[in-house]
This record gives sequence, C-alpha cells and structure tokens, in this order.
Amino acid sequence: FDGSTVQVGAPLDSAKSLGAAADGRIITAKYAALSQNPVEQFFQTGVTEQNTISYQQGDSKNSFYMSAQNIYKTDIVPDDKSIKNAFSVRGHQTYGMFSIDYSVGYTKTNVSTYVANNNDMGVAGSFVTTAGANDLYSSVLQWPAFLPIKNYSNSNSDIANASNFYDAYAINPYWILQHTRDNYQRDVVLSQVKLQLDPTDWLTASYQISNNFGIYQERITKDEVDFTPYGIADYWSASNVPSGFKATGKALGSVYDRYQFGDGTSNFGVGGDGYNRIEGDAVLNFHHTFFKDFKTNLILGNSVFQNYLKDQWTGSNQLAIPGVYNINYIGGLIQANEYEAKVRQIAYFADLDINYKGWATLEATFRNEQDSRLSKAQRSFNYPSVKLSVVPTEMIPALKDNKILSYWQLRGEVSQVGNINVGPYTINNVFVVAPGFPYGSLFGANQNTQNYSSSLKPELTKEFEIGTEIGLFNGRLDINYSYYVQHDKNQTLPINVSAATGFTSELVNIGETESSGHEIQLTGQILTQAQNHFGFSMGVNFSKNEGKVISLIPGTNSLSLGNNEYAVVGQPFPLLEGTDFIRDPQGHVVVDATNGYPTRNNTSLTTFGRTTPEYIVGLTPKFDYKFISLAAVFEYRGGYVVNNGLGGTMVFAGSSALTTEAGRSVFVYPNSVIQTSPGVFVKNTSTTVANGNYGFWQSSAYSGTMSPFVTSGNFWKLREIDLAFKLDQFIKNYKFIKGATLAFTGRNLFIWVPKSNIWTDPEFSNVNATSNVRGNNDINQLPGTRIFGADLKLTF
Repeated sequence: FDGSTVQVGAPLDSAKSLGAAADGRIITAKYAALSQNPVEQFFQTGVTEQNTISYQQGDSKNSFYMSAQNIYKTDIVPDDKSIKNAFSVRGHQTYGMFSIDYSVGYTKTNVSTYVANNNDMGVAGSFVTTAGANDLYSSVLQWPAFLPIKNYSNSNSDIANASNFYDAYAINPYWILQHTRDNYQRDVVLSQVKLQLDPTDWLTASYQISNNFGIYQERITKDEVDFTPYGIADYWSASNVPSGFKATGKALGSVYDRYQFGDGTSNFGVGGDGYNRIEGDAVLNFHHTFFKDFKTNLILGNSVFQNYLKDQWTGSNQLAIPGVYNINYIGGLIQANEYEAKVRQIAYFADLDINYKGWATLEATFRNEQDSRLSKAQRSFNYPSVKLSVVPTEMIPALKDNKILSYWQLRGEVSQVGNINVGPYTINNVFVVAPGFPYGSLFGANQNTQNYSSSLKPELTKEFEIGTEIGLFNGRLDINYSYYVQHDKNQTLPINVSAATGFTSELVNIGETESSGHEIQLTGQILTQAQNHFGFSMGVNFSKNEGKVISLIPGTNSLSLGNNEYAVVGQPFPLLEGTDFIRDPQGHVVVDATNGYPTRNNTSLTTFGRTTPEYIVGLTPKFDYKFISLAAVFEYRGGYVVNNGLGGTMVFAGSSALTTEAGRSVFVYPNSVIQTSPGVFVKNTSTTVANGNYGFWQSSAYSGTMSPFVTSGNFWKLREIDLAFKLDQFIKNYKFIKGATLAFTGRNLFIWVPKSNIWTDPEFSNVNATSNVRGNNDINQLPGTRIFGADLKLTF
C-alpha cells in the first residue's frame, strides 16, 4: 500500500473500481466522516405555500361566505409533491319563522410520491419484492458516514445502477425515487343543508341532511430492472441483491390501479374510515323557563346514516414491455380485487338540561343506537349520562362579589358510551377466492382463516368523573381539576386458536380494563397588558393516568395484541414484552465464557413496561406587548417505554453511533457476568467479545434481541411557538384595507430525551395516533420534521 487516495464514491473506471490502478498500484481510501451526515444530505427542506381568498357579507339573519384556496407542497423526500385546490360556499337565509343554512365544499388533491413498502395495496417499494429492509428510510439509514450520497443521485449511472451499487444488502434510495412512483388524486365533496322552523319562542324544529363523499384514484408503477452479468455473478460472494434474480436476469416492472368511492381517502377502517356518509338528523328543541327560576331545555332527535364504500384495484408484477404501464401488456394472470360494504345506523336521542337560578344545573342525556354491523339480537345499545354542577359563589350570598374567590364550581358525571369495533359482514364466516384461482373456467374458494361470531357485542365504556373549577383574584388565576374512573368491557380482539378448528384466529369480545386519572389545569394572568403595557400569562396542565387489565377470557392471563404489545391481567395496558438476555439475579447480562457474547433468553419474554404515557405536563406561556404577542407550548410525557425497531437496521449497517463506542475493536460487554457453575456468577473483567465489528453487532445474539433497543419514552418537547403582529394601527388610514396580521410559527422545534434514547423521537410510531398499539417504530417510515411557517392575513 503506497497511501494513494481516491474520493470514495466518485466515478471510477472498471479497473480502479476493483481496487487497482492502471499501473498496478493498489488504491487505498482514507475513511473519514463527512462534515454533513449523508442522511441530512438526502432529505431536503419541504416547502408549503398556501394562498386563501375569502369573501363574506351579511348579518345574523342573512349571510353569505365563499372561499378559494390553493396549497402547493414539496416534501422532505426529493421529487415528492402535492397540489391541493379547494372551493367552498356557505350561507344563511331567514324568511320569518323559517331559516335555511347551506354549505358545499369541493377539494381536489394531486399527490406524487415514492412507493413505500407499507403502502395501501401491499406493493413492494423496490425490485426486491421480499425484503422490507430495502424501503427508502432503511436504505438511507444504512449509508456510510464517509460516502457522499449525492454522488449516487443518478440511479442509472455506472456506480449507482442496480447492478453496480456498492451495498449488497440494500438498494440505492435514489432508485426508489426515480423508478417507483405512487400517484394519486382525491376528489372530495362535503355538503349540508339545514332547515329550521321557529314557530314559537319555546320550540325550534330542524332537519339537517349531509352528504360527504369522494373518489380516490391511484396508480403505482415500478420500472423493470435488467441486471448485468457482473451484478448477477456476485463477484464478492456476498449474496448480493442481483444474484437473487439469477434465473431470469431481470426484475419485471409493475403497475397497480385503484379506484375507491368513499370519503376520498385510501382508508379502509372498521370504524367507518374511508366510507361515504349520508346522514339525516331531525331535532326538536323545547326551551322554556318555569316559575322564573327553572330554565329548561329539552332536545329530542333522530339520526339516520348510511356509510358506503366500493374499492377496486387491478395490477401485475409481470409487465411484458418496460415502461408500458398497461394491464393489458403483462405475462401471467391479472391480480384483481373488489370490495363493497354498506353500514346503516338508526339512533334516537334526548338531552334534558335544567338550570336553577344560574347556580345549579342538571343535565341528563340518553341515546339508543341500532347498527347493522351487529346481529339483530345485539345491535341495539344505549348511551345514558347524568351530570350535575353547582356554583357556590352564585348560590351563597356571602361568596358573591368576593375579590379573592371570584368563581367556584363543583361537578359530577356518570356516563356510558358504546363503540362497534368490527367491519361490515364480520359477524358471519365468509369464503374468499383461493390462491391460484380462477384456473381457466374452474373456480375455487377457501373459508376465511378467522372465525367470526354472530354473538359479538358492542364495546361499552362506563365513566365516573368529579371535578371543580375555581377562579381567584377576579379571574387572574383559574384552577380546574378532574378525577375520573373508566371501565371498558367487551373489547373486540382476535385471539389465536388451534388450527384443528379449521381457523387460525377468532374474533371475540374479551376482558375488561380499568383506567383512572387526575387532570389539573392552572391558568394565571401574571401581568395584565391593560395595567402594565406588558402582558404575561402562564398555563400549566398535568395529568396522570393509571390503567390495568381486570380480566380476559376465562383461563387466560395474558393476550398478544400484535406488534410486541400484550394485555396482562393485573398489569398496565398495554405492555411491551420481548426477548432479553439471560441475566443473573441482580440483572447483569450473562456472557459466554469463550467468546464474550451475551446469551439470549429463548424460553420466556421480558416485560419492559407500558407503552402509553403515565404522566403528561404542559406549559403554555404567552407574552403581549403593544401589537406583538409571543406564545409557546411545551410538553412533557413520561412513565412509558418505546421499542426502537429501526435500531436493529442501524446496528446491522454499522450506521449507529452505538457500534463505534469501542472503536470497532474487541471489548468487555458492559456490566456482564460469567456463569462458572449453575447459579454461580462472577463479574466479567477480562473476557472480551471475539469480534468487535460485524461479528458482535450482527452475528451474535445482540441485534436479534429486543432489549438493547427498548428505551424510556420520556421527553420534553417545544411543540409550538407563535409570534404574531397585529398591524391594524399601521393601516388605519388606508381605505380598502380594514385589518392586517402577520404571524410566524414553528412546530416540533426542540426535543430533550434521556441519554439512553439515541434513536429517535418517542412519538415516532409505526401505527396511527388513535391505535391502542403504540410504542413501536421501524424503518418503514420517514423521520420526524420541524415546521416553520409565516402567515399574512389581510381583511378588506
């Protein structure tokens, strides 16, 4: 080695690419991390430009409003963009005792993005059809710190194409951007008409009909890849990606087309997500004051709605002609799917509100729902509630006009609500088309692998809550406190069953959970702008939630919810459980006496903790000076854990800082012990791992064990900061401009996490925000973002 250097990643001729110069000298490379991380180089700053114009006129009896909006957005991923155009009209007209409210809005959105592995149709996001690790974020996270990623931005170049790409186990992320595209458009209409009659001063009758529907159209395309003999030959015997296509020498292109009539999204949820909805609501409102002191309000109503969805898609992974994305030009059979669903619900409701002298209020509500998703015997269920509140500062004369205690309210509530967590037609067993059919004119069907039951019941939640609200010092300090206890039963979940039954799982109502908590909010006007020219207020909120599982199905104390989440009787819900190392009674990791590698416990799972926050704290300071205001939102969440699934990918690739702590050399596994005889352990001070590089980080039990990647989910975050300028005083002499406001906003600006969390934002989750299954992340996502914005509003 003569120490000659080359720029790693720069285009080389074929001789140099094998490590030899034309004159026979060996070319070496000096490795050093780039000044800018390749991950940061790859992602760009997304920009959103929003322009809105609106017009309104009228008064309380007759009014009209219309608006038009355009939003152009580029994402953090290069080449990803969306364009949204929206138009809306609404108005109110009064004709004596009769009035009409109407509104209609139309939105059209066009989006172009890369094909992610976790897309709605399950199409692979790269030419490696069975390797989820070849998704975009995974490929970027595996990038070496010394290699300029921009040098590979032309995925057809000599060093960046699918056959010559340096990484045997991942693909060029720019190939995904440039050769797979997901283009979709949404057309959405939201409309509503409300007719109201006020024949007397004590009765209001109204009927409202609304229809919300949309069309979602999508095309996913993926280019064909023709591998070179060099790529297929796998020169370094690394079992590289191209060698997996040795039989044909190519990965054929794909095209998938989808059409869905529903709400204009690609959602497909059991709770009604994705469905078109048409609803009619008839309401009678009786309001009268009896005996001068009893102010009453009674609402009686009926609601009828229907949800409808129709979803169709066709596709193929065997395009016959490269670049021709037409389902007619394929080899083999077309893949096709069609789904149609309809849900109807009828509800009757009543709400009685009685107020006595302004200091005592009793409110009682009742709602009965009948839903077609359940059997006739189970589809009717009720929501009752009773709420009582008393205001002692109005009830007791001695407390009125008190300069210290300006307001005091006491309240209590008992309620029950229901939820149906099953999709249409999932109370009866169905048959599905068998794989490989239709075969010519022969049709075959299999029974669904999940067993359904017509006895499924709605999930019911009963809640008891008490609270108080106190205002002090003429409203300068407000205190709001609540305590609640909530019971959930009949939760609808799939459980595993013996395959001897003909099914692999069964959808059942199981168990009961209980949660309780405290919520307190304090808001203080520390300095008032009227008195000090400078205003300062501070809001503080705190909540503590404790939940546990009361019972599951008979004979079962633990149940898997998927994604490493478990429900365990007597324990918080949900819990994160997974594999851990073998440990001594004090918790030290037991390592192999020969190679120093930790040993995995393959006989039982370890409970790491709950995956939902136990504590939430919020701080909302606000400052005002003349025409300037500055507000911020800080939040703390704590008392839970997160499984950082993306850590395994980073450790595999050596792109995590964790793999460099020992300089890629041998080391003694921290805080480890060696078992010298059954039950006898000694501190490990000298037995190092056999290989501190690839051998430990990938070939040992380390990367395949969950515990190294489980961290505290605690964090402090500056969620938002807003700086606003009210400029009315500067434009008061202009005839046409009536008002002006300029505002600057930042969101998700800073986060502080424990040192043990070297991975990512704990809120970075691979499931949606409303799911019970939280606390997990993986590489099938994109990194979190900071958002900076400016808003100018002019009123004419």
